[in-house]
Amino acid sequence: MGRKPLDQPRTWPGAVGRHWHRLRRERFATQSDFAVALTRHGYHVTVATVSEWERGFRMPNLSDLPLIAATLEVPIQSLIPSRAFLAKFCDNQK
Repeated sequence: MGRKPLDQPRTWPGAVGRHWHRLRRERFATQSDFAVALTRHGYHVTVATVSEWERGFRMPNLSDLPLIAATLEVPIQSLIPSRAFLAKFCDNQK
């Protein structure tokens, strides 16, 4: 039996994971390219980590979102589709 997504709001794996996948695909062809770009910006991650973000198995630290947004060349607000998601995300970082 495969792993289940983190105990996040039901829509985290679907909505946010797909959203991050789409954002990443607009700028980087592969998860590997994105992981390399993040590493160049000072945030060392593996391809597996990027995959886990996109599938909802793992979340980055809230403090890393500015670097992720800068690497994707998007405003930080665009990483989280709504304030409700952001509130849940922040609650889970505690």
